Amino acid sequence: MNKILIAILLATVIFVAGCTGGGDTTPPGTELELEEESDSTPAPPPAPTEEEDESGLLAIEEMFSVGETANYSGVEVTLVSAEFVDSYNWHTEQFPEEVYTYTPNPGHENILLWFTIVNRGDSLSDPQGGSKMRVRDDTVGEIDDEMIPELYMGHDALTLFEQLPPGGSAEGQVVFEVPLGSTGLVLTYNYGDALTGDWLVGWDLGR
Repeated sequence: MNKILIAILLATVIFVAGCTGGGDTTPPGTELELEEESDSTPAPPPAPTEEEDESGLLAIEEMFSVGETANYSGVEVTLVSAEFVDSYNWHTEQFPEEVYTYTPNPGHENILLWFTIVNRGDSLSDPQGGSKMRVRDDTVGEIDDEMIPELYMGHDALTLFEQLPPGGSAEGQVVFEVPLGSTGLVLTYNYGDALTGDWLVGWDLGR
């Protein structure tokens, strides 16, 4: 009888010790996986494209020469002429007898650009005009960014922003001021916008 009691007591002690033991219950390999996760760092963002690194400017979809016509969605834009000058005369439509002479800032020259725009489509066009134009330098970097048109108030100024009806047209002059002797200049025209999506065409200005 005593032997039986002793055996029961030993079995009880062994059972309790097994339940309260401080053994490691972490599955094998879990600690290593957690350490590796804590040491990991977020992946760096993708590097910018080569075009963004060099200029960050929008791509030109189609190039033309002076005198040629671009056509997108039925709207024809023609750069009729481009002239580099160190000064020019202008007057308003209201006072043609009052002629003014404009001289650019030191170290700069002006480009006089004559455009015609015609809506060959059968509906009202998106806004067109000089506000859609920029001059950039795609070769030697004399112009750091895109140049916007000068404020030109002559009687022959091209509209800056106008919707043309079917068959409607506009023509006139746009003036830019650029560093003297700039080369590799391109005139761009953006048929689109931030809402409809950009679509650029360009004209080589000949130097």
